[in-house]
Amino acid sequence: MESYELNRSSREAWAMWLGSEKWDVFLTLTDPGLSHPEHMYKRFRHFENSVNRHLYGNNFKRRGEGIETVCGLERQNRGSVHAHALLRLPDHDVRDPVQFSWRYWQNFATELGGWARLDIPKSNADVVVYVTKYVVKDGDLIIGDNFNPFHPRHMAQTLLGQATHGSTTPLIT
Repeated sequence: MESYELNRSSREAWAMWLGSEKWDVFLTLTDPGLSHPEHMYKRFRHFENSVNRHLYGNNFKRRGEGIETVCGLERQNRGSVHAHALLRLPDHDVRDPVQFSWRYWQNFATELGGWARLDIPKSNADVVVYVTKYVVKDGDLIIGDNFNPFHPRHMAQTLLGQATHGSTTPLIT
């Protein structure tokens, strides 16, 4: 019983910390074969870096820009690796197809191999709990470099906030 309570408390703490702000994208990746979790993580990182380069340019890290991510990895019973990730795009409105093309990124994620799905989270709390289950199921939870719930980036401090003050240049071409 103590182990169950510790797992539940741990998961609730992770969910509260990660749920401090709204997430924009819920990404699911499944590997069709029997690969190592590192392979899935590299697939996710390739997706993450591609989105960052597309939205922010090649030097996004140096400028302190980029999307915020949390990725949970788990080996399924059949041996295949499964990942769920949360992405926050603080500088972009994912509902605006000029800023974020769902079709393009869905196709891109699928072309990386395996199965992929991108969704707008219906409930922030639900997707955070879903991703944090990996903490208590002997999986991995990987916090992205840009994620800091104690210092969130606000729209006014971003390219989108600046673009609304006189610039008509689209953020995504």
